Amino acid sequence: MNFRVVRTVLGLVLIAAAAAKGHALATDPAWADSLSSNPWVAPGVIEAEFAFGVWLLSNRAPRITWCLMAACFLVLAAVALTEATRGAASCRCFGKVTISPWWTFAFDAAALVAIGLFRPSPPARDGETSWSMSPRFGGVLFGAWLLAAVSGGTAIAALRPAPVPVESARADDARAVVLRPEQWIGKRLPLLAHVPNAAVLGRADWVVVLHRHDCPHCQALSARIREVVSGDARRGCFRRVARIELPPHPAPSESEEPGPWLSVRLSARRTWLGTTPAILLIRDAVVLRVVDDVPSIGDFALTPPAGEALP
Repeated sequence: MNFRVVRTVLGLVLIAAAAAKGHALATDPAWADSLSSNPWVAPGVIEAEFAFGVWLLSNRAPRITWCLMAACFLVLAAVALTEATRGAASCRCFGKVTISPWWTFAFDAAALVAIGLFRPSPPARDGETSWSMSPRFGGVLFGAWLLAAVSGGTAIAALRPAPVPVESARADDARAVVLRPEQWIGKRLPLLAHVPNAAVLGRADWVVVLHRHDCPHCQALSARIREVVSGDARRGCFRRVARIELPPHPAPSESEEPGPWLSVRLSARRTWLGTTPAILLIRDAVVLRVVDDVPSIGDFALTPPAGEALP
């Protein structure tokens, strides 16, 4: 293996990743919101990735290219590691294809090792240049990329429906919905307009958890809540807990054991944008507080059993 093989393989990988992201963006415009609510981010990432992949295949300016490759995959490895440590189910590097960020980080790390081992050999051969690059060629390449990025971002901004806050979202509206629980304090829980059993949640005190089944932090929180509720039962108490599940919802074969909570689902026909898990303490449908973890709940929504059961 030599430097030309390494740059060719990595160039093809970048082009494939850009194509997968482009397909996701074309078939599901709301997918871009998973990267950023800014309409320029997704097309900019896709076009930069594609342009650099093509550049790697062009076999020009190997010394400059080697430096850019090292910087590029160092950034990609850092992003993948960040996504992995925060518990993301997929790195979204290949659009809608689910790939663990840990696998992506391993690939990026291997790419960095290959880049370090196989460097371009001076002097340049076969007409290659080592450090120099034609200013005209570089200017044309940058201008073409900038034009594509601006036009692509403008088109997506114009064609993609902007996400709306859940407070103003209608049930028949297909646009992506933004959830900002910290802005709901002192107001009626806006998600009640989008879930079944809203009448039940609109009475008395409830601990409400926003949950995604593919979020490891959500699963860990559910385990802690299960322990707390079990401890309440041993003390002869009962606590009202509701879990509002955001899509994607699990297949029947992936469903977990039912927990000691009222479980309701938001519609999978639209995109819900928000950080999970989140714990809300509500009283008569009004959000009183948003807390970070189970100990912050205290004795909220805790009542004597008196023969009660989950609604």
